[in-house]
Amino acid sequence: MIRSLAAHSLNPEQDVGAWAGAGGDGDSHHSNQHRLTLLLQYLENLEKLMYNAYEGCANALTALRIGIRTFFYTNRQTCQDWLTRIRLALMRVGLLSGQPAVTIRHGFDLLTEIKNSSTQGPELEVPLMLLVEALCELRCPEAIQGLAAWSLFTTGRSLGWLSTVALQAEGRFEKAALEYQDQLSAVTGMDCSIRSSECCLLKLSSNTSSPKHTSNGDSRKTVLLKSSECSPEVINFLANKACQCYVALCDWASVKEWQAAVHVLKQNSTSPVSINLRTDFNYIQALSRFEDGDLAECGAQLELLPGEDYSSLSSSKDKLDLKRLLPSMSPDPTELQRAIEVQLLRSAVSAMTKAGQQQEQRTTANPDTLVRCLKQTGRICLGSLRLSLTPSECSYIATCRLLHCHLEPSWIGLYDSLSGEAPQLPISNRTSSHH
Repeated sequence: MIRSLAAHSLNPEQDVGAWAGAGGDGDSHHSNQHRLTLLLQYLENLEKLMYNAYEGCANALTALRIGIRTFFYTNRQTCQDWLTRIRLALMRVGLLSGQPAVTIRHGFDLLTEIKNSSTQGPELEVPLMLLVEALCELRCPEAIQGLAAWSLFTTGRSLGWLSTVALQAEGRFEKAALEYQDQLSAVTGMDCSIRSSECCLLKLSSNTSSPKHTSNGDSRKTVLLKSSECSPEVINFLANKACQCYVALCDWASVKEWQAAVHVLKQNSTSPVSINLRTDFNYIQALSRFEDGDLAECGAQLELLPGEDYSSLSSSKDKLDLKRLLPSMSPDPTELQRAIEVQLLRSAVSAMTKAGQQQEQRTTANPDTLVRCLKQTGRICLGSLRLSLTPSECSYIATCRLLHCHLEPSWIGLYDSLSGEAPQLPISNRTSSHH
């Protein structure tokens, strides 16, 4: 399940597999998100329990029997190798499920393991990319700059795009967007800029003999990189980050211009470039038309988005159907956020359209359609509120004890089957007797 979700994060068109369960009342998205959160917490606690088994813990967890400790101490390397193999997938799932802290925790552990194994190149670049994306979501520019310095010290390679992500995390979206374009120009060998030449901070130069060149009397910095020095996943990451910056600035014209530039890049690049922009451009077009005051065109764009069309809403008192509002969504919380924003936009368009018609006809306002739209928005938000109020980290010790009690009989049975000893009273029974 973890690996299928990690594959879905790479290719959103791929089926999410076991994550998507059937929900009879339309609450399947919330329940599936809850299952995913519990799965990540389960793996977190499992790693703690395995560490307690082969290393021991001072006071947080109960000490295990000597035989169990010996078994796990002997197989310690096997457990650590298994964790290393799934850490990259866990990092992807952490980002996909809206839990960047999970990605950061596994990311630092994976970087330590990669450093100890002297691995460089794309194998180090992708974990760094996922880690800085999580740090960017948490607005931690200093930590990203520290990772850039660590990467330079460890591998001897300067990854300039790390500093660009730090700019985005700091909220300097204009400068970050320009630098993302220049980084893409450097690694693809094509001009990816969507701004005039005087706005660009960096320019790709065909004259690679000099680190600086002049054009019309202006000195510009030249980035000397090759496409082979950057993995395809990082190229896709940079393109999406540039788009995110323009979305954060509400610069809808630049978002559409960037989409066109990426399309040209994919068509004309000498080497295959796999870039999948995850921004819904129908939604961007709807926002642009709404800001321009073109409600008719905004409504037409909203009809192209998933969910219930505002023009077909009635004042009926039927139960709200989440299956129509949230059709087949991935666990990515940004999709849920966009669905909420779309419903709010539908509410605004409906209210403004009705108000204009009523002013022309001089009739009494009828708020039924607006109320229904707002109820639908509240219905979508309900699952997120439930999930945010679900206790997880606050009950850390109780969760570990519960998981420990569930797993210990299996460990004892495994050990006894291998050693031939008679089973003893599990700790879970003694623990349960006190409650």
